[in-house]
Amino acid sequence: MRRNSLYTGDIVLTGPPNSGKTTLLKAVKELGFLTVPETAGELLQEGLLPWEEPERFDLERWQRQLRYESALPSHPRPAFLDRGLFDTVAYRRAYNQELPDYVHFIGGPRYRLMLLCAPCPWVEDGVRYEGNGDLEKALAFQALITPLLEQAYRERGVPVIKVPLLPHAQRVEYVLEAARQAIKGTTELVS
Repeated sequence: MRRNSLYTGDIVLTGPPNSGKTTLLKAVKELGFLTVPETAGELLQEGLLPWEEPERFDLERWQRQLRYESALPSHPRPAFLDRGLFDTVAYRRAYNQELPDYVHFIGGPRYRLMLLCAPCPWVEDGVRYEGNGDLEKALAFQALITPLLEQAYRERGVPVIKVPLLPHAQRVEYVLEAARQAIKGTTELVS
């Protein structure tokens, strides 16, 4: 059975570029949790570039994210998402672009929790385009996008927990404990 479009139990792993989201997602997937990959990364690999076609990129990312989330099977445990719908809001604000109408059609808390990952030391890996090889610009973008991500989720009623930079195993445990607390309905780790 599929989830309905109003399901609010999933957990978003997000943060600035190079914050370890995908690495954390792989770790929780190995532990048996349902996961949704980062749709923006897929689009980049397919050759759709946000700096060339920002409107098309954002719409495709939004639609694909909705499809992935809606296709998740009904399950008592939450799925972990590598970014969520409201990342689009933060990125459009970062680039001083108007919000498209479709972002207003999804209101309410949509997700159980947003885990905001602190940035890791910058690694140039050919995947990231922020900064275009300029470390100073890349770090400035990290500093710009992080509070915008938090704002985009909080203003839609999604609780936010900040995930500190920790050794990998400890960071995975921190994420799992945050998920356990969210499932219990507490916000002891909320920062």
